[in-house]
Amino acid sequence: MLVKDYMTREVASVLANSTLAQARELMESKHIRQIPVVDAEGVVQGIVSKRDIYAASVSNLTDNYERSKAILEGRLTVSEVMTGDVKTIDQNMPLAKAAVQLQELRVGALPVTEQGKLVGIISSSDFLGIAVMLLEK
Repeated sequence: MLVKDYMTREVASVLANSTLAQARELMESKHIRQIPVVDAEGVVQGIVSKRDIYAASVSNLTDNYERSKAILEGRLTVSEVMTGDVKTIDQNMPLAKAAVQLQELRVGALPVTEQGKLVGIISSSDFLGIAVMLLEK
């Protein structure tokens, strides 16, 4: 069982100069919690999560919360809040090894690369789906 057989291939990604608003909107539309950050050639530069965006946002107790949030998320870029030193894995890695890395690193997802370029992502949700599939057999 290899990562490439279970990863999400049509992975959403953003550029480092994208705004937090753009990243949040993409996450909401795709129903995902993290997005790889890539350069123009598709090389992974980092990853940004909903948690990163929430940590950079204004408190919902702030006066004019929605307006303040929109202004802040429109000004800040993904590069200002992303995790830059992100671990990636090769698509030909054994699935069990990827699961161990996900657990050891305590992250929700790992970008999957081929020759240094983003080709997919595998997340804790993917592994939960795999577990359900195996338990049903």
